[in-house]
Amino acid sequence: MKSSILRERKMLEAELETKRQQCLDDHKAAQDRAKERHRQQLAAVRAKIQTEKMSDAAKRDKLLAAEMSTEQKLNSELKQLEIDKENALKIEENNAKQREADAEKKYSDISKTMETMLREKTQLEAKVRAIAAVAEARAAETEKEIGCLRVQLRQTQVDSMSQKRQLQQAEKV
Repeated sequence: MKSSILRERKMLEAELETKRQQCLDDHKAAQDRAKERHRQQLAAVRAKIQTEKMSDAAKRDKLLAAEMSTEQKLNSELKQLEIDKENALKIEENNAKQREADAEKKYSDISKTMETMLREKTQLEAKVRAIAAVAEARAAETEKEIGCLRVQLRQTQVDSMSQKRQLQQAEKV
C-alpha cells in the first residue's frame, strides 16, 4: 500500500514538474513574442519619425520619447506576464497538492476498509472455529448417545431373546 502511495506521489511530482516546465516555456515564448512586437513597433515608429519633416534634434527627441514609451509598455507587459506565470504556477502547485491530498485520502479510505475487512474476517474465523468446536462436541456427544443406544439395543435384543426362549420352554412344558 505504501509503495502505491509513493508511486502515485512520484507520478504527481513528475506531472507537476512537466506542467511547471510547460508553464515556464509558455512564459518564455510569451516574453519573446512581446519583445518581438516591441521591436516591430519601435521599428515602425522609427521609420515613421524618419519620414516626417522636422529637424534632426526634434526627430531625436521624438525617437527618444517613442523608445521610452514602448519600453515602458514592454516592461509593463513583461511584468504582467511574470505575474501571470506566478499565478499559473501557484494554481498548478495547488492542484497538485489537492490531487496528492485526494490520493492520500483514497489510500487512507482503502486502508481503513481493508482493516475493517480483516477485523471482520478475524471475527468470522473465530465464530467459525467456535461453531466448529461446538459441532465437534455435539458430534462426540451424539456418538456417545449412539453407543449407549446400541448397547441398550443389544441388551434389549438379548433380553427379548431370553424372554422368547423362556416362553418357548414354557410352551413346551
